[in-house]
Amino acid sequence: MVQNPFPESRRSFAEGLHILIAYLKLQNFTLVGYASLACVPTWHEDFRKDLDRVDVPTLVIRGDEDRIVPITAAGARTAKMIKGARLHVVKGGPHCITWTHAEEVNAELLSFLGDTAINAESAT
Repeated sequence: MVQNPFPESRRSFAEGLHILIAYLKLQNFTLVGYASLACVPTWHEDFRKDLDRVDVPTLVIRGDEDRIVPITAAGARTAKMIKGARLHVVKGGPHCITWTHAEEVNAELLSFLGDTAINAESAT
């Protein structure tokens, strides 16, 4: 049996848990809001000049139906600008492919990391 984590309270475990979950949701929404505002200045920053300095294995994963940052505007160009970068296009993928196509994204990440490890071992 689960013990009430709020023994000094007259609240039941379920009531206390409900309050805790509501608090955590509020905290999450607050942080997400802060992060959303804090990233706005970077939208105007042009990072393209930095891409030629990337000298590590790079995987670019993009959805081909991203209407917020279309693949032609960022993903495909980014992969071309980083020497040796690997581009994986998620067919039908919107802006947040990590949510909508998690299995495909995870499979591609594991494949990329495995290939990178194999290449690193063979180079030594």
